[in-house]
Amino acid sequence: MFFTRLFFFTMAPNLFQQNITIALEALRANLLRSLITVFIIAIGIMALIGIVTSVQGIENGLMANFSALGSNTINIRNKTFSEFNVKGNKVKKVFPVITYEQVMEFKNTFLFPSKISCFAKGDWQAVLKYKNKKTDPNVQIIGIDENYIDINGYTLGVGRGFNKEDVSNGKDYIIISEGLQKSLFPDIPTANLMNASIRLSGTAYTLIGIYKEKGSSFGFSNSNQAFIGINNLRSKQPIPNLSYRINVLIQNVNLIPMAITEIEAAFKKIRGIKNYAENNFEVSVNSSFLKELKENLSLLTLLGLVIGIITLIGSSVALVNIMLVSVTERTREIGVRKALGATPAIIKQQFLIECICIAVTGGILGIILGITIGNIVTVFAFKASFTIPWGWAFVGLTLSFVVGVVSGIYPAAKAAKLDPIEALRFE
Repeated sequence: MFFTRLFFFTMAPNLFQQNITIALEALRANLLRSLITVFIIAIGIMALIGIVTSVQGIENGLMANFSALGSNTINIRNKTFSEFNVKGNKVKKVFPVITYEQVMEFKNTFLFPSKISCFAKGDWQAVLKYKNKKTDPNVQIIGIDENYIDINGYTLGVGRGFNKEDVSNGKDYIIISEGLQKSLFPDIPTANLMNASIRLSGTAYTLIGIYKEKGSSFGFSNSNQAFIGINNLRSKQPIPNLSYRINVLIQNVNLIPMAITEIEAAFKKIRGIKNYAENNFEVSVNSSFLKELKENLSLLTLLGLVIGIITLIGSSVALVNIMLVSVTERTREIGVRKALGATPAIIKQQFLIECICIAVTGGILGIILGITIGNIVTVFAFKASFTIPWGWAFVGLTLSFVVGVVSGIYPAAKAAKLDPIEALRFE
């Protein structure tokens, strides 16, 4: 049957074109009714595409913001304390800090394919000074090594990062954020800032780089951070019982579980912990947090799909009802066409075309509205970049086409079965 009709339409393209013209004229004649149905379908597609666009934009924004944490990075830090009950009394157990010597031993002995950096958080109420300008007393000083900036996804706007010699020799070099640059150098061009002398706790530091800020998300901000070499922090900014942290970047995500096992075994050995004993350090993976966020966002996508389908079901019912009314109103027209030689297949094709035109127009409108509204939400609320979910746009267009076909089958079949003699008598 399908191939017979395909052959018929191929041999008689003028009849197919005539059906399209008649269908469009019928839609134009009932413009208000057609527009209402188009908007009903557009709402369903808009709900789906709008939520999907928002979710995709939010996900892109989260990935950009959390790149500062390194999504494939394994973090090693000491446990601060734990509480447990002993005979009804709460006892707090404090764990030893991770020392610089332990960090260096780990960096020198850990052979798993990875890139390792270490850092320590120093004064978080520091003040930076340049001539008569100074920052608020809320600058976080972080001592880092030569790998920290790359591993944690920072981008330098100007200047350079630390090299191995800078770190090992404890040179008085400093890297600041763009936010701190605006506080200290409001009137000086960025290109002229390198090698400027910034004072920190009585020591003159040479500015070697300015990193680009990544904004803030979920309370995380890097606008008030300044980096100095980790050995410089140890000598110039000494803090009692300073605990060091380690980041291990694993390029191949599939190797992360194996890497965690290797890290725990290596660090237990360094810390002198027996294999069966409890760890006095923590190993965490940032990618697990991002994975959880993505799973939550996928639920929103599913919600959008459900809302869209429910709305489209309602739209298809409305479309069937409107097309049945159209068939009744145009009974005489159908009789005239049949009397002039139109076959049931041609009549059915005409009404199917009308349904598909309404549904696809609604689908295109819904896609445009959904992408627009979804991007307005993400760009203004989450500062994410403009995004177009091409795959879901195709899904939305396909769904609207399917709605048009399904909704048009019964009214088209009813129109095709009309007796031409009875139809011509219809007033």
